[in-house]
Amino acid sequence: MTNGIFFNMFRNGDLFVVREFVRNVIRQIPQYNWHYAHGNHKDSLIDLPCMYIPMPHFYEVCESVGCKSHDISDLIPKYKPLHPGEPVRFLSNNSPLYINTWAGCWHGSKFPLGCYPNMHNLLDIWGAISEILFQKTGNIVSFNNSIVDYFPTVDYSFFNTEVVNQAVVKINGFDKKILIANGRSLSGQSQLDVNVLNNVIADLSNKYPYIAFITTTNINTNNQNIFCTDTLFQKDFDLLEISYLSTFCDVIVGKNSGPFTYAHTKTNIMNDSKIFVSFSNLARDNLLYDVSTAKCQFIHSSELDSNKVTSVLYDIL
Repeated sequence: MTNGIFFNMFRNGDLFVVREFVRNVIRQIPQYNWHYAHGNHKDSLIDLPCMYIPMPHFYEVCESVGCKSHDISDLIPKYKPLHPGEPVRFLSNNSPLYINTWAGCWHGSKFPLGCYPNMHNLLDIWGAISEILFQKTGNIVSFNNSIVDYFPTVDYSFFNTEVVNQAVVKINGFDKKILIANGRSLSGQSQLDVNVLNNVIADLSNKYPYIAFITTTNINTNNQNIFCTDTLFQKDFDLLEISYLSTFCDVIVGKNSGPFTYAHTKTNIMNDSKIFVSFSNLARDNLLYDVSTAKCQFIHSSELDSNKVTSVLYDIL
């Protein structure tokens, strides 16, 4: 059986946004033995039908087919090609087949330099990948033009949801539940200062004691209506728990970081009672930018001032 290896050397959000595109390739080329190499937690993609390869082992596998590990590790994060003039989108013309799922390797081609990919860009990228797959392998992989089909889905039955169910019991007594991914944006998607956002959360929690504010990073406060996922779940890797918890929340606020991205599930996006609020640099960098088929309400703001950030959130509370 031919091995197919997806690989992605970047962050959790980069893995999450392409999971349905990956699933579509696996579904349409079932004769391959599929693996996924990445440097994030092994459970990040636990519900996908492919075997996890730790990144150090991925380097060893690459060496076995003639790609030196130092070439892979040195070149890909710097966006440089293994072969002059070619982006690092595929690593081999032969078996096994290596497919780079990081959208960033199409930077400047399928989406503008200095920007981040939205759903329209991802659909274009995977359309191009399907063409290359046919050229390299003769396999036909089709992607339809319905963006709805590629909103991320998670099969939560693959992990223990009981800890989330217990957390929901704690917050069910509140009139409304606001999930706020208040940590740093590790890839520069947002310039909103963490302390500014935390102060806004604290002020709003004082004003609205009947609303539960669930943060993904701890805030130094004793307010009884502020909860933190670190405390609720007590796990090093809790993005899947945060994703599942988001299905119980009315409003989802973030800065395009990993936890905020993991809340972008098809279940949430196609729920007309959900509100997403993104404090980020550019509206077009958001996954849901100009997606008319999404049923949720999507609000973008590039505000950095605490009073203006408060005003944006005040309007939806």
